[in-house]
Amino acid sequence: MNFDNRRFAAPVLVNISVDTENGGKPISPYIYGINSTPSKLFVITTASRLGGNRTTGYNWENNLSNAGEDWRHYNDEYMFPKGKDGSIPAIAVTDFVENAKKNNAYALITLPMAGYVANDNLRTVRPEETAPSERFAKIIDRKNTPLSLNPDLKDGVVYSDEFINYLIKKCGTSHNGGIDGYSLDNEPSIWPGTHPRIHPDKTTIAEILEKSVSLASVVKDLDPNAEVFGPALYGLNAYASFQDAPDWKDGYAKEYRWFIDAYLDGMRKAEKGRRLLDALDIHYYTEARSPLDHRVCEDNDTDEQCIYTRLQSTRTLWDSTYRENSWVQRNLSGFLPVLPAVNASIEKYYPGTKLSVSEYNFGNENHISGGIAQADALGIFAGHGVYFAALWSMNNRPMYAYAGINLYTNYDGKGGTFGNTLVESSTDNIEYSSVYASTDDSGALHIVLLNKSQRDTLRFSIAVRSPSTYKKFACYGFNADSPVIKAVGSGAVEGNEVYTLRCDLPRMSAYHLVLTAE
Repeated sequence: MNFDNRRFAAPVLVNISVDTENGGKPISPYIYGINSTPSKLFVITTASRLGGNRTTGYNWENNLSNAGEDWRHYNDEYMFPKGKDGSIPAIAVTDFVENAKKNNAYALITLPMAGYVANDNLRTVRPEETAPSERFAKIIDRKNTPLSLNPDLKDGVVYSDEFINYLIKKCGTSHNGGIDGYSLDNEPSIWPGTHPRIHPDKTTIAEILEKSVSLASVVKDLDPNAEVFGPALYGLNAYASFQDAPDWKDGYAKEYRWFIDAYLDGMRKAEKGRRLLDALDIHYYTEARSPLDHRVCEDNDTDEQCIYTRLQSTRTLWDSTYRENSWVQRNLSGFLPVLPAVNASIEKYYPGTKLSVSEYNFGNENHISGGIAQADALGIFAGHGVYFAALWSMNNRPMYAYAGINLYTNYDGKGGTFGNTLVESSTDNIEYSSVYASTDDSGALHIVLLNKSQRDTLRFSIAVRSPSTYKKFACYGFNADSPVIKAVGSGAVEGNEVYTLRCDLPRMSAYHLVLTAE
């Protein structure tokens, strides 16, 4: 079968193998997320996160927040939801949760933990006004007096337990339509860089463990079934040494290989009969640089080498043979590839902890290369047991990135989804192609195929081994012409236990094949 009738040079043959009796790993439904609550007109997502630097300085009582280094250290109304009354306590969070639930999405929100939050809307906070000062309210985890739904705006203090209690009263518990997960702040290892008016001193490992245990305990006291995510690490240097924390080299490094181990072990030791950390949370923005010395996750260049670098950069997540051009590869290669290294630490120090990638980006989200990288990342997350993942968009029109998500969540425009059980699949050309396969509850087999070549049509020869019977196929996809996913072929499938299919994918394209019994 040939899904593209345009004339190209002779296709390059790629051999694909799928075996439905091997693998059998469940795929988390929450990896198809985004850091917002986007319109269903553009993308179907299964998870939403309210996070980022603004949440570190967010005051739930008045909805004011601090921008830190992102924008002149402003205290302002940036987090007020459009068209909503910002004087209503926690409206920035409750509005977010309401919209996430309208999308039937997992709702993950961020609890500030750095020590202080915005106390006014008087814009720039000068160096001499660094906390503690009247410009900020102090965070205290436990009020130790009755919790109120009408917080005191003049006492210079915000209480974490009062905040969570308010959210439960307004939104419900996690098992009753409320917030599903709480993140223990955002990127704490670099608070002195992102929020020097709130936390000017370098964050220590002892500090982050103490604060994490305290705040996680508050969450579990109030909503035992809610999931706690932490520590929202910004990148590899945070994973390794917590950004060269003062107590790393001569302290924790004597016992642990990297900070992730110390954090997992510390949270495990503190649990006292109940789990305090449900998901180890990391962020991942590829550090790969093209021959033009562009960091491709920040780059919208359509130079051929930049595109090639972007499409290969996802391999640092999983491929031990890949060597990217980056400071990470040069200085921290012992912790690569990323996902197997993190999963090994979880298994050793805190088994049962889930893995979250609550921010990630591979760049150029409104270009076909960004769409393919997005689809590739989602397949990798499925293959390595990621529980929650959310794209952090850096483009005001990320239509190809949305296509990469929709390929799994709405491939037919009618809510058609990738299956929920991953099965074994492989390609003999990992440089220019990727394959991910799954089965769903109806017995259908789903195969996502990616052509990363900028020049060549790839002829995929697909060998499927399965005891199931498949009689029909349908195929959907997008390519360099448009981010709109279209039906591109359908027909009969022949075979018995071994099925052989052949399809030609044009250069730079992403397709979703569905095999069914009827």
